[in-house]
Amino acid sequence: PIAKVSKADIDRAIGQQLAGQARIEEVTDSRPVQSGDLVVTEHVHESSEFAKLAQKELAALGGGDVRGVKQAPFVVLMGAAMPAALVEIGFLSNPEDEGNLGRSRYRADVAGSIARAVEAFAKRYDARRGVTKGVRGLQAAR
Repeated sequence: PIAKVSKADIDRAIGQQLAGQARIEEVTDSRPVQSGDLVVTEHVHESSEFAKLAQKELAALGGGDVRGVKQAPFVVLMGAAMPAALVEIGFLSNPEDEGNLGRSRYRADVAGSIARAVEAFAKRYDARRGVTKGVRGLQAAR
């Protein structure tokens, strides 16, 4: 079942983020985590799995620090009825990141990395559910 998120919960999470008080927790296992008053949905494990795949693909591009997979009550992910992740690909306040993000080739490489992570995740997700051919006719992973 999906947790109900009230407007008060969302307002509180936004306030915590703006004040720099949102709890961020390193993902070390697949147990659902409770963060503040927000109960994480059934998709925590799948979200973490996808985030790790995306991190691996993006790390292969080189450069930048690998900051790990973390969980926090980000407003943009609240109430998602599916696996979801927020992917940081750089910081405009960092001159190197700003330069990379300004190059179309780099942005295309980042998009390709995320697309490969989505396809890899979809294959695994489908295989766990007994689906042999997923979206776009991709063969499920075994």
